[in-house]
Amino acid sequence: MVAVGEETEGEEAEAVPAQLAEVAAQLRSAVRTSDILARIGPREFAVVAPDTPPDGAQILATRLSEMSVAAGSSQAFRAGVYSVDDLQRANLDPMEFLLRATRATDESRNN
Repeated sequence: MVAVGEETEGEEAEAVPAQLAEVAAQLRSAVRTSDILARIGPREFAVVAPDTPPDGAQILATRLSEMSVAAGSSQAFRAGVYSVDDLQRANLDPMEFLLRATRATDESRNN
């Protein structure tokens, strides 16, 4: 799973529908049709990328992080990855899986 969020603080963190639609469209254009893109917070999205090895998920996260720069956006995306080889064997609750991906996104902000 790749969690993606925009770098915003304070009052700017309030989501504007038109901006969200633009961000969602950008993200949708960067993922495969088999991937699941979901909004998980005011300015946060998650991508579930089935059958993607850890290095592939990291490549996706990097591509998503760099996407706003290429589009000339004033907002920067940050992305974090949490990956398991087999979700069923990992025996993780879906919320725990999401929390781990979100934590990885937060950690990417600090690096």
